[in-house]
Amino acid sequence: MTFAQEQFAAAAGSEVAGSMALHALGKLYDALAAKQGASEPTAAPKAMVYYQAALLAYHENFMAANDLGVLLARSGNLKAARGMLEYSLSLSRQSTTLRNLAAVYRNTGEAALAGYVDNEAAWIEQAEIARNKYMRSIGDRSVHWLDPQTFAQVTTNSPYISPGRTPPPTQAAGQPVEPGRLPSANGPGKIADAKPTEELSAPRRRPTALAPAPAPRVSRKLDTYRY
Repeated sequence: MTFAQEQFAAAAGSEVAGSMALHALGKLYDALAAKQGASEPTAAPKAMVYYQAALLAYHENFMAANDLGVLLARSGNLKAARGMLEYSLSLSRQSTTLRNLAAVYRNTGEAALAGYVDNEAAWIEQAEIARNKYMRSIGDRSVHWLDPQTFAQVTTNSPYISPGRTPPPTQAAGQPVEPGRLPSANGPGKIADAKPTEELSAPRRRPTALAPAPAPRVSRKLDTYRY
């Protein structure tokens, strides 16, 4: 698996776009693995390989780190899941990742830590809702279109355009794309996906080397982990 991860990461060229593409492939296999009676028995291991490759290609892909932590938790590897979720939170404080970490804490008997993290998740979730509402209000502002004659008249009389110089082309204001909100589970002991609510920033630091993760195993204790 390590060789495959390295090859995928090399193919991505250490680019954010390449890392996001690997993460998307991981999501695809993760969804196949979550289906009842999946015809692809290696879907979960493949999802893990793609998530790890996404992190190797771009170490600050907090969404890949969160989803890898979810997959590790569902397979019963709580120690590795905790480390990966904490790493994701060191990159971006997302409410869903906090709730995932709280679920891991509860399953390891750390109820006090789980409660503290749940409280932080609730506070951050309110801030995320307010931010998304503000972005939607900006996108709802009306755009006034001008016919070519009126536009030419306006640009000719504009004091900011020198005579004889062609004005730059105008760009129509469009509604900003709201980051996709992946479904989350709010109950105790449940794991949700990451919400990409902010852009990935420039690399700051590299995580510790990712060891090949063991193939997921069924754990009765963690049957409540789902998307």
